Amino acid sequence: MTTAWILEELVAGYQSGLLSNFETESDKSHRPKSIQRLLAQSTRRRWQHLAQERLDTVKPTIPLGKRFWTLTPAERKALSQMFGSDMVRPTLTSLRGRAKDDPIELLDGAYWMKGCSSLGRLRYAAILRIGHGKNSTLCLVDVKEGVTSGPQRDSFA
Repeated sequence: MTTAWILEELVAGYQSGLLSNFETESDKSHRPKSIQRLLAQSTRRRWQHLAQERLDTVKPTIPLGKRFWTLTPAERKALSQMFGSDMVRPTLTSLRGRAKDDPIELLDGAYWMKGCSSLGRLRYAAILRIGHGKNSTLCLVDVKEGVTSGPQRDSFA
């Protein structure tokens, strides 16, 4: 039902926009009340809301099963070390204005069997907490083993 309401409001918004006089400032900033409510609601949503709807939990975990498999203790330790390394840290902390020295904690991880391109290659999914307390953010990371592409140019000479 919500989808139908959204579609109705989208159509009404397009119609209103097409009929509007674009010369006035008030027409440029007009939004239907329902869209204003949705925007306000969406800015208040957090990880916990999505988790409760989709995962039946507020604890950030990767659901194990057909595609995600348990990590060995050695794999978990290696992933934690990799995310804390000076090679990976700048990329993770550069997103969303995080501080360069924010702590990075591996909350959950799993071996990920995604598809044919993953066969025989290491691939992991990881949920990280970056930052301190209420200022921390969650981050989902896909780690895939890198391989060199096809034959080298000089091998044909």
